[in-house]
Amino acid sequence: MKRFVFLSALIAAASMSRGAQAVPLSSPSGAPGVCVLASGDEHRDVVDEIAQTLGSQTLRLDVRNVSQPAELARQCGRLIVAVGREALRAAVQTPESTPIVFSMVSTPSALLDGRRPVSGVSLDADPARVISLLKRVEPSVRRIGVVYNPRATGALVAVGETAARAQAMELVALPVSSIGDAIKAFHRFEREIPIDAIWLLPDATATAQETVRYALELADWKRISLVGLSRWYVAQGALFALAPQSSGQGTQAGRMALDLLRGGAPQGVKYADGYSLLFNTAAARRLGIKPPRDVLDQAEEVSP
Repeated sequence: MKRFVFLSALIAAASMSRGAQAVPLSSPSGAPGVCVLASGDEHRDVVDEIAQTLGSQTLRLDVRNVSQPAELARQCGRLIVAVGREALRAAVQTPESTPIVFSMVSTPSALLDGRRPVSGVSLDADPARVISLLKRVEPSVRRIGVVYNPRATGALVAVGETAARAQAMELVALPVSSIGDAIKAFHRFEREIPIDAIWLLPDATATAQETVRYALELADWKRISLVGLSRWYVAQGALFALAPQSSGQGTQAGRMALDLLRGGAPQGVKYADGYSLLFNTAAARRLGIKPPRDVLDQAEEVSP
């Protein structure tokens, strides 16, 4: 019997030492653990994906029931996986020694100070993919107009500028700090700054209701493409939108969390692996655009 126990212990130890195939997430009573933090049932499917990836020992917490950052850090000191904006807002209030992974957050840089290393999956479309797709659909585009608030979407614009240069294009980006400034910026695209397309960003300042309507009318009047954010924009006249799929984002974030628990370095902000391409063929015909067949084959047509 002793020989059997000894051999079992050796086998278990060898199993744990081979490349961290299993990461123990449970902690002794009272010790910091691994938490998945969300607001109520928000993004429940993503929370389930994360918990399934990490294992049954993760603690699920409702951010609405966590009153103090110190309490959150006490329960979740090994790792916090924040799902949704409110969860990430609470997570970043904990001490910097608490590792953070996030998912389902648009413009996460607006909540991050840039000093704390994090890993996460942005809810925004990868600017490089957006620019590349626009180039394929409309090769004649050279200057893409963007209105943005640097505090909200400055990081997206920086990635977009690099991606545009790689495609021999230019991102004509006008920074603003208020809705009034945003309206004036779109007026500049109408009257003094030539552009070949408009790209709308997930920016509460630059892409408010007033500016979106004006941008759609401006694109129609100038007969230029407008890249939107979702199905609604495409139905209103945008040429296309590249919408990240929520399905799979939990698994993606869960793998980032496992990597941190195994001693890996924070990966920074990443973009979703899966996208839905929403395309307005009526807008393409109006603009005289003939998209490549392979683009249309992978797209979902949205009618105005």
